[in-house]
Amino acid sequence: FSYFPGKPLLPRLSINWKQYTRSNGLDTSLTASAVDYQNRDIAIQLGYDVEFAGLSHQLNFSRIANNRMDGFDRRSANLANSIQMFSLRTNYQIPLTTIISYATNKNDAGEGMNGFQFQRFGADGIYRLFDDKLKIKLGWSQTNAEGTYLSWVDEAGNPLTEPVEIKYTDYKRSVFKIGGNYRFFKKHELLWDINLINFNDQVAGKYSNRLVRIRYQMKY
Repeated sequence: FSYFPGKPLLPRLSINWKQYTRSNGLDTSLTASAVDYQNRDIAIQLGYDVEFAGLSHQLNFSRIANNRMDGFDRRSANLANSIQMFSLRTNYQIPLTTIISYATNKNDAGEGMNGFQFQRFGADGIYRLFDDKLKIKLGWSQTNAEGTYLSWVDEAGNPLTEPVEIKYTDYKRSVFKIGGNYRFFKKHELLWDINLINFNDQVAGKYSNRLVRIRYQMKY
């Protein structure tokens, strides 16, 4: 279901729902490869254009949820995933556009046996020159993530009466990027970007990456 009124002060709305099953016709009494999954996906997107402080803004919100339930009641086969995304795009009176975004994700496998979640915040800016032939882009983002699992043994391999939660990852990833593109002779374009990445995992260690990419393209 989608609703795009095309009028000011009215939001754009899109809802997508899907439910399906997957089975290979086998039974758990015969093989561990038996599959009988019930899946449900739902996605909601909401967009809103507003004028504020003499500027044009575009608000967007999305939520995506996926669930998989095992027909044989095997707890380890159940999965749940949810993603929320928010962005604010602002067009200024000068040839500048900024985008502020936030996203969060949570995964749950085996009803708490394994988990992963992250939060990401980003800010980007695009400045246009020479009748939009040249665009300069700056951006920064940071992602905080944590992954865990339940263990029935301690670090020495001894069995436990109650499971303990262990982190297999706990990291912070920061990215600073600068780039742009230049369009010339109508069909030709030169694109470039530089990414400076710092990754710090409390479990696995840390590293840094430097990426430089340059691309030329011609459209026929």
